Amino acid sequence: MQRIAIVGLGLIGSSVGMGLKRLYKGAVEIVGHDNEPTVAKRAQHRGAVDKVAWNLFSAVEGASFVILATPVLATRDLMELIGPHLCDGCVVTDTGDTKQAVMDWAAKYLPSTVSFIGGDPLIMRGSPGVEGAQPDIFQDALYCLIPDQRAHPDAVKLVTDMVKDLGGRPYFIDAVEHDSY
Repeated sequence: MQRIAIVGLGLIGSSVGMGLKRLYKGAVEIVGHDNEPTVAKRAQHRGAVDKVAWNLFSAVEGASFVILATPVLATRDLMELIGPHLCDGCVVTDTGDTKQAVMDWAAKYLPSTVSFIGGDPLIMRGSPGVEGAQPDIFQDALYCLIPDQRAHPDAVKLVTDMVKDLGGRPYFIDAVEHDSY
């Protein structure tokens, strides 16, 4: 069974989890991690993840797809920490609202055997946190995608398909152009 790890189980991470669980109905295992154990438990209770890993490394271990749904300021440290624990061929994406720094961190901290595709879902914000999460929150929303130069075409397709499956509209853009807006 394919394993997907979602790190950060607030509004975006939990909404992604809910949407993927609805789409894949048990065909994948979705493991969640959040620094706040109560948030992680609420996300599991709301059906955003199949199980919670209290340890970050346990969450990403063996995952073929990792979604970093944390504040941008946490992304650098997360990439540095998880990089050595990612399996070859793993696809990593984020949901941060700035991209150039994130792309630089991915190039620096993620192994060359991992494909990184930066992401920024432009959703209308609802209620904050896991309580506001909804599986259809991405419906008709523009979802910016910025593939790293090393990203494998299959990885880009995987993330693009995920965005479409969640109801979003993939929009490919350069990191510098994205941040200028």
